[in-house]
Amino acid sequence: LKISLLVASTAALALAAPLNLASDFQPLSLEEADDVHLGDSSYIDITPAAHSDNPGPGVQYSKIKNIVAKSNGFLANVTSPRDYFKIVYAGKVTSAGGACGALKTSEFSKDFDCEVATNGGFFNMQTLCPAQNAISDGHAVSLFNTTQPCLGITADGNFHAGPMPIDYVKSTDFKQLIAGSDMLVVNGTNVAPAGSFVAPRTALGYDRDGNLLMLEVDGIEKTKKGPTLSEMADAMVKVGAYQAINADGGGSSTFVYEGRVRDFPTCLDVPLYCQRKVVTAICISKQ
Repeated sequence: LKISLLVASTAALALAAPLNLASDFQPLSLEEADDVHLGDSSYIDITPAAHSDNPGPGVQYSKIKNIVAKSNGFLANVTSPRDYFKIVYAGKVTSAGGACGALKTSEFSKDFDCEVATNGGFFNMQTLCPAQNAISDGHAVSLFNTTQPCLGITADGNFHAGPMPIDYVKSTDFKQLIAGSDMLVVNGTNVAPAGSFVAPRTALGYDRDGNLLMLEVDGIEKTKKGPTLSEMADAMVKVGAYQAINADGGGSSTFVYEGRVRDFPTCLDVPLYCQRKVVTAICISKQ
């Protein structure tokens, strides 16, 4: 099932409030937006999230050597993500700029009892406030008046992925949602923009059966090691992604499984092992 939406791109406007009823988030009028222009139709995929009667999220973890050139990949295939996929955040939600504050991904994993955790969305490294849309347990961590590539899950257990205008985000009953910089995979096809910039990268997606895919690929920005966006998209296609977005990367990229950091994070973008504190994380809870 796909929904055709007319894209509205507008100036950024930060919001933070509980996502309870549709009446709480009326679509912004033209008068409320500083700059509104209409673009081509975008398509948002809706796929039921996989679910099993067996307890637990059903995580299948694997390390994939040299998934891109000489860079290793770390993959979690979550076969029952519906009740276990969460977006978690460090700060307190404020009306001024969202939930500002940061933790290391390993600290997120411990504090929120995550079987798997990766870094989440992009953020302002000076203010430690989110720079993109995020929803956690039905509450807005941060929302911006722009169209952003997003992946979320609704209260009725459906994944939604695609470039989402803010009115779509507000009017849909999202339980969890995270935004990225780009769509990497759409309908099983690499759609990432071309470019030669390489870096560690983190991607989030799902396959045709509704299994969640979390992939981190190592790299070092200063020594030009790691995947381009297109190579990251190829890697996601290789592991079975039907839809996928590019999450925050570079020195933020970190993959934690069963409480241990499995990748080689480079918070300073040089060949030195260190974790960067991030504002949000993608968590697969244990229960």
